[in-house]
Order: sequence, then C-alpha cells, then structure tokens
Amino acid sequence: MSKQGEIIGLAHIGVHTDDLEKSIEFYESVLGFTLDYTAEVRSGAVKLAFLTKGSCIIELIHNTLENIAASRQAGIIDHVALGVKDISELTARLAEQGVSYETKEPMSLDVRGGVRTIFFYGPSGERLEFFEYL
Repeated sequence: MSKQGEIIGLAHIGVHTDDLEKSIEFYESVLGFTLDYTAEVRSGAVKLAFLTKGSCIIELIHNTLENIAASRQAGIIDHVALGVKDISELTARLAEQGVSYETKEPMSLDVRGGVRTIFFYGPSGERLEFFEYL
C-alpha cells in the first residue's frame, strides 16, 4: 500500500556529459535508448536530455558554461548498471560498433542466485555496466 511522503522507486539517473549530441547518439545508436525529451534550463546554461530503455531513464546533463563532467567531485557515482538479457550476444554486438570493455569476457558473481557483469565507458567517460541475472 502506497502512502504519501515515501520513496517509491528510482525516477532516473543523471549523468553529466561534455558533449550532449555525442552522448545522445551513443545512448540511442549503441545502447538502444529512445530520446524522450530535451530542455534548456538556467537561461540555456544547462541542457538536458531524457532517454529511456525499458524502465531505465537516463538524464544527460550538459553545462554549456563549463565542463562539469570533468570537474564534478562531490557525491560522484561510480557507475550505472543496466539490466540486460543475453550479455554475451549484447557485448559481441556492441563490440562490433566500437565499444571496448574493461575485461575480455563478462565475469560471474554469486549475487542473488548468480549474475554476469561487464563494465565499459560512455562517450563522456561515464562508467557503465551490463548486469544479467542468471
């Protein structure tokens, strides 16, 4: 039963980028996200793009006045984990599109009945992870 004044789930993940168009292209063309909405805030000083894939929403944030992606330190997030099916097929397909991974193969972990996982980087250096429950 949902009540007022409580957390109900994850709304989206904000990722700073130093090149908004390049990041939108990567998330759409390489990862299969759909661009839903763009906006400019703070008199155009900040540009936003919201992209979705399944229940995952990524908010790309580009500060046009300075490179926040490179200088932001407080509260930094290590990575964004994307739930996937058939991690081996997906990593092979994306490797053909130029995505390189931190390891040659996904690694297996004994988390919640078993998972396979592999890390890679987005166009602004954001660390991304494919995460498959077995």
